[in-house]
Amino acid sequence: MMRDQVKEGNPNFNLVIIDSRCASLGHGLLVKEAVRLRDSGDDVRTIERKIRSMAAHMEHLFTVEDLDYLAKGGRVSKASAFIGGLLNIKPLLHVENGKLVPIEKHRGRKKCSAEF
Repeated sequence: MMRDQVKEGNPNFNLVIIDSRCASLGHGLLVKEAVRLRDSGDDVRTIERKIRSMAAHMEHLFTVEDLDYLAKGGRVSKASAFIGGLLNIKPLLHVENGKLVPIEKHRGRKKCSAEF
């Protein structure tokens, strides 16, 4: 849909849409690499191939500061978020096929950060 809107106003614009399956830093790293490749003279097809490969091999591991955000998103029950908050539980999470998957649970941010 976005490609069609952009092409409508700029019919000669060479636009490639890539689902990075990333967010935040992961997305930024892909954009930064695409710009670097462009600036080094790579053509659009080469950049697309390299960025798709890079996106397919990215690993997304993270934690959240507050379990309430996971409860609001329906990822955990409100009771689990409340008890986890009392016990200072920090889940180590992973994104797999666009879905949030818990890997481990740690008490405290330092212990969870040590996993990275």
